[in-house]
Amino acid sequence: MNMSLYADYIKESKGNTVVEDEMGFYEYSLKEECLYVENIYIKDEYRGSKKMFKYMSELAEIAKAYDLPCLTAVVNVLNLNANSVLNYFITYGGRVFLAQNNNIYFTMSVEDALNL
Repeated sequence: MNMSLYADYIKESKGNTVVEDEMGFYEYSLKEECLYVENIYIKDEYRGSKKMFKYMSELAEIAKAYDLPCLTAVVNVLNLNANSVLNYFITYGGRVFLAQNNNIYFTMSVEDALNL
């Protein structure tokens, strides 16, 4: 798979993995307790569709392969799409576990993510 310069940079500077396709990209890292979703970006023309499920399914499969029980992420409430992202995760089984400094941290079980 060809990676963009951005993906190369993220891999080199942070050690994270970036997966890109025509719809957008996601970035993740593996932690001891879960797969940490660093970023998800979906192009405007794909937003509001069920395309987000594709990314969540892929992330859940990666977590499952590493025997990790959950996905964890953070949403900054100052982001323009923060409300829609939070609504998505809470609607489909995500659980908020911390709100601090304009950030809302949540987790979702791999099982819930695989059942989207």
